[in-house]
Amino acid sequence: MILNLQKMLIPMLFCILLGALHVTAQDGCGPPPRVNNGRPDSTNTFFPVNEFVRYKCNSGYAPSRNSSLRLTCVANGTWEELNYWCERKQCSPKPIDQGSYTGGTFFGDTVTYTCDVGYELTGKIYQLTCMADGTWNPVDPPDCQPVSCPEIDATEKLVFQLSLQYQYQSRVTYSCEAGFSLIGNSFQDCLESGTWSASKPICKDVKCTTPPWDITDGQAMSERKEVYKYKDIVRYQCSAGYQAEPSEIQCTENNEWSATVKCVLRTTSLPRTEVSSQCSCERPPAIEDREGHDKDKPTYACGYRFSYKCKTCCFPVNSEITCQQNGKWSHSPDCAFGATCVVVPVIIIVALIGAIVAFAFYKKIACFAPSGSKTINEPRKNENEIPLNDPMSFKPNDA
Repeated sequence: MILNLQKMLIPMLFCILLGALHVTAQDGCGPPPRVNNGRPDSTNTFFPVNEFVRYKCNSGYAPSRNSSLRLTCVANGTWEELNYWCERKQCSPKPIDQGSYTGGTFFGDTVTYTCDVGYELTGKIYQLTCMADGTWNPVDPPDCQPVSCPEIDATEKLVFQLSLQYQYQSRVTYSCEAGFSLIGNSFQDCLESGTWSASKPICKDVKCTTPPWDITDGQAMSERKEVYKYKDIVRYQCSAGYQAEPSEIQCTENNEWSATVKCVLRTTSLPRTEVSSQCSCERPPAIEDREGHDKDKPTYACGYRFSYKCKTCCFPVNSEITCQQNGKWSHSPDCAFGATCVVVPVIIIVALIGAIVAFAFYKKIACFAPSGSKTINEPRKNENEIPLNDPMSFKPNDA
């Protein structure tokens, strides 16, 4: 009987165990689901129905904005749908003046700072790392300061003004004391490389004398002065059909003119009508003791050559003038008094007077010849005959 009772209890216990397991499966949940970069706040493996767990993110991460605060075990022994996400924390960007950074701003990222052109970082720090708590390490970013250029030494006779203290984009302007010329650039700029844009100028006493003014087929057109300063310019103009090479010269720092000007023939000349329409000269200058050709014309075309001739007892000086493209005549002619105008007539008059006196003296001698003589012009009858009026014919025996 006992044996039979045991045979009956074993199946009953088995059924009871299966029922208990079935109830347990329906009245609880197993371990909660996992999340990336996070974990539940409990390590239990069984959770009764309606019990919940909370999640938290790992260091350096934070729950997303739409994440649920907790996860609950429901009646059928399952967990609710998981709506929890962990994202990397972000560090607030730290911009700098006159500079920028590259890199990320989330946990674990590193940013590298650089400065704009003409600026440089101060110190050795140029990188920051975003930490787990959302702060940077180091805390403060570097600074960007303007690049500096070398200081300028004062030079004799040189005066300078500085807009900024030897910093990037600062400009130095130069001038010289009175009576001196500035040789070189009048200013310097501090470049992004930390160097000045040009060499420092010098002050020098530059003086050029008056250059050749009247040249063949041309002349200078600028203001004529005895002394010219550095970089003073004198321009030249040539007659029609010619061109100046070079057209202007400049006083250099060596107290000399930059070149010698010559008037050379143009390779192509303008037609005379075209030249005439461009410029003209008024009547040529009047001078004493002169007569000119075409003197009644009101105007003369550029390139026209006017010739002078002088009156009696004068000879011309620079008798031919040219109408230039500036509307002026090339120069002023003149008539000089000639000494030959007096000497030659005097010689002629003296010679005539001498001839008259000689002729009169001869006639007087002829008038005092002996009476009875024949004229000297009477022809001879014989070659041996001697005229009676010949003084050589009077002999003592004939007396």
